[in-house]
Amino acid sequence: MPDALIAQAALAAAVAWGAGLRLYAVVLILGLAGRYGGFDLPESLQVLAHPLVIGISGLLALAEFVGDKIPWVDSASDAIQTFIRIPAGAALAAAFFGDSGGALQTTAALLGGTFAAGSHVAKAGTRALIESRGGRVIAAGSAAGLPLEPTDRDAAAIDLIVADLRLAEGRSGLTEIDRLRRRAGRPIPALIVSGDTGDEARAEVAACKLRLLPKPLVAAALEDTLREMLGAV
Repeated sequence: MPDALIAQAALAAAVAWGAGLRLYAVVLILGLAGRYGGFDLPESLQVLAHPLVIGISGLLALAEFVGDKIPWVDSASDAIQTFIRIPAGAALAAAFFGDSGGALQTTAALLGGTFAAGSHVAKAGTRALIESRGGRVIAAGSAAGLPLEPTDRDAAAIDLIVADLRLAEGRSGLTEIDRLRRRAGRPIPALIVSGDTGDEARAEVAACKLRLLPKPLVAAALEDTLREMLGAV
């Protein structure tokens, strides 16, 4: 398989996986990259670089980000987005192979839909599993971004932390876990998820005595791990 086709397939898979989590953010990033970043979007996706599409996707991404912080809003959104994120992930993946013939485009759509479904189900399933046990899910990009009270009473009530190993702006999930644990005054159970599963990353996580789950997440494996960890709380 040519290197260019491998790179194209990897990009399509990443976009589809991202669409299953944050569809509007993915559309916004593609649009901005195509318009201002010099990224050569496929012909069928060039509409994403239109100012109107960028503006609307930006507003929707912001609304999704804010809604994610409100448990009942996020749960309702996940239910609705099941019928949007998965087909969109399939369509975006197929669009990267628009000039490659029907068979390859159809294959890309099927695989893209599978990736989008996997990431979406993992996200929605995690929240549903925790909430079904009477828990509350709070999403944030860092420990500092969590809506906790100044007294840290909320931090002390946290039962489980799920963090990515590599966060935005060069932050580490391990550092954020340690920060939350210090605020809570106890070793809150924590889980690391990451697409980086190399020896260095595994050693880094193991040194903190944490468990690492690889991305893309497999819903069943994630649920089994969460059941085991929550059952020990």
